[in-house]
Amino acid sequence: MVRSHHKPWRACSRLPSRPFGAMGDKAHMKHVTVLIIGMLLLALGAQGAIRLLADHDNAGLLAWLPGGFAVWLACYAVAAIAGASLAGWASKKAKQSGDGR
Repeated sequence: MVRSHHKPWRACSRLPSRPFGAMGDKAHMKHVTVLIIGMLLLALGAQGAIRLLADHDNAGLLAWLPGGFAVWLACYAVAAIAGASLAGWASKKAKQSGDGR
C-alpha cells in the first residue's frame, strides 16, 4: 500500500489582518448597512416602476402622492437610480474597508 504525502485538511488558516473590534470593522459595517439600504431602494423603485407600467392605475406605495402617472413613475425612477448609485458606492467602500484591500 502506498502512503500519500498529503497534509491533513485544516479548517481555516487565514487570520484577519487586524484584531476584531478595530475601527475598520465599524466603517465596514456602516458601508454594508448603506449597501443594504441602497439595494432595498433599488428593488422598491424598480418593482414599483414595472408595476406602474403594467397597470397605470396601481401606484403602490406612492398612491398617496398627488400628480398621477408621470409623477409616480418619476419618483420610482429616482428611487431606483438613487438606490443603484448608493449600493455601488457602498459596495466599493465596503471592499476597501474590508480585509481584502
